[in-house]
Amino acid sequence: MGNGFGMGRKTQVFIVAVVVFLIGGAVAAYAYDGSQKDEIAEGVVVSGVDVSGMTRDEATTALQNKVLAPQRKPVEVTYGKKVYRLPVKELKIKADIETGVDRAFEESREGSLPSRLMREVTGGSVDARIPVQVTYSQPAVNKFVREVAAKVNVDPVDAAVNVVKASDGHKLRDNLLETQLASLLDKGEGSRTIAVKTTVTKPDITTKEVAEKYPTYLTLDRSTYTLRLWKNLELDREYTVAVGQVGLETPAGEYSIQDKQVDPV
Repeated sequence: MGNGFGMGRKTQVFIVAVVVFLIGGAVAAYAYDGSQKDEIAEGVVVSGVDVSGMTRDEATTALQNKVLAPQRKPVEVTYGKKVYRLPVKELKIKADIETGVDRAFEESREGSLPSRLMREVTGGSVDARIPVQVTYSQPAVNKFVREVAAKVNVDPVDAAVNVVKASDGHKLRDNLLETQLASLLDKGEGSRTIAVKTTVTKPDITTKEVAEKYPTYLTLDRSTYTLRLWKNLELDREYTVAVGQVGLETPAGEYSIQDKQVDPV
């Protein structure tokens, strides 16, 4: 009976020892896990920045340098040798860095205590990719595109019988420029310069059409008393003429010749 009693006591001591060990291990586990809550887990990337092992302040600083610093440079749009600048202050750019850091810590604490301990002890990673939302003033972008268009656009010129030859115009591809600006501002990195593109606009009346319709015509320059004969839009001859009495002169305009006389009186 004594032996049985002794075995019972040993068993109790063993059980108590195991419980104490387990409690101690649990306390240690909680303590270790708690010590990691102020650092971002391995494998967490925010807006392209690896913030593994960083504290909140360190991650915030790193993201400000990565996301906001490049956005402090003005945006430039070029057309030929012309440069048009969109000031940063008008864009009112903001980045929700705080939310990105919050999500980084949420991802770091994802899962149960045992799973987190296993990941931390074995050197595992979370493998999380978190974007940072960047906002800017869309009205400022729209206004800038309109201003660039007003300076870049050139209307085509119709050919006319007063020796105006037709010429092409060009129009800013404003929708494309808005898309390019949005991409640049969303990414916040890389070149801050965009070379704009235009489309060619054709005249309604071409030089060929005028030449075919008016193969021969006259122009009168009343200031120099000069009559000019044009053939196929090329000057053929010039004559010095009188332009009539004051008050009886023919108004300026385009006229068709109704009557022609050889050597009139």
